[in-house]
Formats: sequence, C-alpha cells, structure tokens
Amino acid sequence: MPKVVSIKKIDKKIQKCITVNNKNNDGLFIIDNGIITHNTPEKLMIFFSKLRQRINNRFQNNYYARFILDSSPSSLEDPIQNWMIYDAPLNAENFVWQGSRWNLYPEEFPDFCSVENQHLSNENIIEHHNFDVGFKLFKGGSGKLPRVIENETEAILFPEDTVWCPIRQVTNKGTSNFLDKAKENPIEFMKDFAGIPAGQADRIFYQGHWIEDSFNNGLKNIYGSVIALAHEEPEHLIWNQIYPTFFNKILDRWYYYYEPDLARVISVDQSKSKDCTCISMSHVERDPTRIDDYTGQPIMVYVTDFTIVLIPKGGLINLDAIKFFIWDLRRLGGLNIRHVSFDGYQSEPTKQFLKRLNFTVDWISVDQHNDAYYSYIDLVTKNRWHCGKNIFVKNNMKSLYSAKRKTTGAIKIEHFPGDLNYDWQNGDWNTCTAGVNAKDTTDAIAANIQTINTYITEFVPTKVWNAQDCFNRDYNNLKKKNKAYLDKLGYSIN
Repeated sequence: MPKVVSIKKIDKKIQKCITVNNKNNDGLFIIDNGIITHNTPEKLMIFFSKLRQRINNRFQNNYYARFILDSSPSSLEDPIQNWMIYDAPLNAENFVWQGSRWNLYPEEFPDFCSVENQHLSNENIIEHHNFDVGFKLFKGGSGKLPRVIENETEAILFPEDTVWCPIRQVTNKGTSNFLDKAKENPIEFMKDFAGIPAGQADRIFYQGHWIEDSFNNGLKNIYGSVIALAHEEPEHLIWNQIYPTFFNKILDRWYYYYEPDLARVISVDQSKSKDCTCISMSHVERDPTRIDDYTGQPIMVYVTDFTIVLIPKGGLINLDAIKFFIWDLRRLGGLNIRHVSFDGYQSEPTKQFLKRLNFTVDWISVDQHNDAYYSYIDLVTKNRWHCGKNIFVKNNMKSLYSAKRKTTGAIKIEHFPGDLNYDWQNGDWNTCTAGVNAKDTTDAIAANIQTINTYITEFVPTKVWNAQDCFNRDYNNLKKKNKAYLDKLGYSIN
C-alpha cells in the first residue's frame, strides 16, 4: 500500500450522516429530513459513484480518503445493497465484510459460539448447530416467506436456504432472547441481526427432486475434483487421473465404458486461479417411454458423460493440460468428439492447438446470453438431462438463481454469493458443501447443451436411454454385449 507523503489542509466542513430506510417495504424511502421518494437509493448510488471516482482521480493510489458504507441489508432491489452484495467484492480495492451479530461478537453467545485463538489475528469461531442452543431461520424463497424453524420435524420441510441462529444473547445489559425476536418479525431479524438481505431471489431448482432425479442412475463420473497444477508436465496429466474410471483396455486398446462410438461434444469453463476449471462432455439419446405429440417420435434426452473439475489447490491451474486431455480422449480413448467449445478466458492458444488437430472449436459464453441456461433448466425440470454423481455439479445447481442486470434490468443466471469450498474428500452427498456459491460446472454443462443444439443435425439420437441399464456398464457386460454383436454378424470368439 503506497504511503501518504504529505497532507495539505483544504477546508473544514461539518460532516453529516444520513439514514435511508424502507421499513414498510412499500418502495417509499425515508431520509433524515423527512422526504419520501421512490428513487432516493438511486440518487444516492449515483452520488456515491461520482464522488468515489472524483476522489480516485485526486488521490490516485494514496487512498488517504476512503468511503465507508455501513448497510443493514435491506432489499436486493436497492441498487446500493445490490452493488455491495454482488459488485463490490469483485474489485480488490473494496474491503467487504458480511456477517451476523454472532460473527462480530461471538462472546455474546456463549451457548452457540466458541472461539479458538481468541487473542490472535486468526481467531476461529466455531458455531454449535443444534436445537438446544439455536434455531434455524428459513430465508424465504419459492413463494414462501421467512420463518423460524424450531425442531427437526419442521427442518425436514425446509432443507434449503436456512441459517442457524443462537437462541440467547448475553451482554452487560442482560440476556436477550433471539428466538422471540425472530418469531416476532423474521424479516427484520434476518436483516438486522443475521445480516442477510431481504427479498433473496428464488433459487432456480427449488424442487429438490429435480436435482436428485438427474443423478438417479448408474452413470459414472468423477465424484470430486482433479488437481492439475501449472508446474506439472501437461501431457497426459488429466488423462492419467481419470482413465481408470471411464475406460477399459481390451487388446491393447482403450474403450470408453459406455457407447464409445456416439457423437459427443466437450465444453470448457476455464480459469487460471481461485475458481475451478471444468471440462464437460455430453451426448444425446432418445427416450422411447415419452413420445413427441407432433412428430410421434421418442423425445431426445441429453446425457453428460463426465464433469472433470480442476481445482487450483493453492497454485495455478495447468491450462496446457486441458488441450492435451481433449486430444487424449480422441487419440487414446478413441472417442467421437465432434465439437469443442470454450468460454473465452485465456483459451485462444488451446483453440488454435485443437484446430490444428482438426477439432471444430467454438466460443460460447453462457453469461452473455441466457439461451444455453434456459435450455439446461428446461431439460432438468422435465427430467431430460442425466449425469453421473459429482458433488460440485449438485451444489452448483443448488446455487443458481435469476438476477436482474444492474444497468439494463435484464435477467441473468447467477450464483448466490458466499465463501467457496473445494474440500470434497469423503464428502457426503447430502451434506457436503463443495461447489456451493459457484457455477463453473453448470456453465460447462450448459455450454455442452448449447453446442449440441447449434449443430443439432449432427446429433441424431440412435441410442435408447434406459436408466436401469446404466447399472450394468461394467467390463463383463460390455464383453457380453460385444460377443453377442459379433455372433450376430457370424463371428464367434471365446
């Protein structure tokens, strides 16, 4: 941080803070002088933005002058609150802290919180989540209002979008009952004490069975993640970690475990550090149990063969390993890869490399246009998308919601803000949080679907989808299937 060399006094002015509130949630905002207006937050946001830029222009990087915005979370429709929640954390110049009263003052909640290394800078707060010392607060969504959950029976009805809160607060002024406060007004408690904005957008896959039904099959997948760091040799780096899961070796040749000859697409959502990189592969099949009313033909279903999640693990992701992995899938695995798509980030050298190997490569951004995600959402809700279990994919799906673009008001598909978790080791399918607050894997899957739809005439579904058959895709059954096929052609093998 550059230091301040000198300070010159310019003027003395009386400073004043103003408050803006919308306690009635009626769109009318009241400020200190009693003025009621619909657009007070918009005016304040414009004022803040211009003044911030003016100070940056004058002080450059010395940062003697700073802004401090202290916000009790109101509604995400408030442009100031929306900026603080979603945009401000993207700029490293902003220091953003979000949290509850018990995050700030754990000593006031002796039943609920315990603190390790309290006198060190890296103090660690541990919350005790049980109904003896706490309660759950449902944050609202899917047409339901926020409410208090006091026991396990009620908690079953609200498996998502809940936060644990302490029952008792102890201060030098006495003991306060947070449970009663939350019951009296859950929305105000959520904003003023839990630090959660009201009007949290509804998640997209709000019916849990939509997600679970997508994975209710025997398709193989990498359950967690793969590590491919920049200092490692890129050739075969990813292939060596995944081929035992998906490929069988017969007569010195590798065969994909399931219908290796089907036309497939690969999409890459690429990053360098911090975020995950995901490589997804998909194909199409037909479901004879459901017939299109107009064509009389079985409907088409989309099957994601795998989702390879690369995590940074404290370093940089090996971007060169991605291109060699895609090449390995064709030259070693013999897969029929028709098209490859990238989201654009640092992918140009990889695209050029693959094009020289006669891959068809496209650029698809699922963030700029919603078509890919709309198709994906429609397929999931109609049980027309299937995938093997990957904990990152599941939790990415749980994190998706519809948000309004700040400038245009148009809808975009976004993920909930919050801390990222890459630790999936021994992660339980129902409780592990690896992949929350992100959408790297679903971006790649949505791009798969968009790529197939772009070249739909090349993807005529010949394979019949049968979820029960997925359980029999092992080496012995593949061998039996191949023998039966050769017998049909008049050949026989022992």
